[in-house]
Amino acid sequence: MARLIYSDESDGLFFDNPVDSHRSKLEPHHIVQLASAVLNATVVVIISLQKATSLVVKVIFWMAAIMLLGVAIRYTIRFVRWLIARIRINRIVAAETEKLAAVFKAFELFTDERQGESFRVILKNTSPYRVEVIDQIQMDYVTDWVVSLKEQLNYPAASPVAFFLRCREFSLLVRDFNTNYVIRAQKGILKSSAQLPESCLEQLETFREEYNSYLRDYTQWAKSLCDREKTVLGESQQTAMLFPCILVERIKSFRKTVEANA
Repeated sequence: MARLIYSDESDGLFFDNPVDSHRSKLEPHHIVQLASAVLNATVVVIISLQKATSLVVKVIFWMAAIMLLGVAIRYTIRFVRWLIARIRINRIVAAETEKLAAVFKAFELFTDERQGESFRVILKNTSPYRVEVIDQIQMDYVTDWVVSLKEQLNYPAASPVAFFLRCREFSLLVRDFNTNYVIRAQKGILKSSAQLPESCLEQLETFREEYNSYLRDYTQWAKSLCDREKTVLGESQQTAMLFPCILVERIKSFRKTVEANA
């Protein structure tokens, strides 16, 4: 089973203080409309200035034109800054989208019934030995969830917030699979009076090593994603609610004769 190789190299795309509470909350299209109105007003002032004969009137018109031009320049600069920030955010989301696809693909191998070393196949191999907990575990729910999330990943997220929500959903999938399937099976096997053959235990231990290795990479990805979210959305309680689940318990040994170690 392939091991996810995670890289956390800086791409130079991040910027400080992405959410400036002192800036106007006008939307970009409102800024464009305002700038256009100011420019139109400036043109009217200039035309009126050309027709004016009094020096006082000309001075007043010139002052008005300069003030209007200053407003137009200010909002144009604000729009350009917003546009640059939006481009940077889109590039960050694009890079994180590739990482999400990689970490999801690696996870999918543990649930795919076509993969001989997946946890689903291993459970099928151990089911004839009548371990009670294995008979109780049905993986249709988590498999359907994997398929649903895989379909979502075929389409770009509508916004940065939608993307980070997608990442959180994936982290909830990992946590659910880890807690309600893998750990549940491991504890049930240790408590069961039935004894699994060595071949099944070998499969489970191989899976455990691969899966724990994946969880280490997953944790690194989740921590890095939290930093990216704070960079894009700013630090707030609302942003924290979008963070992925970071702490996922490692799997202990399936062997009864070996003290379980993470």
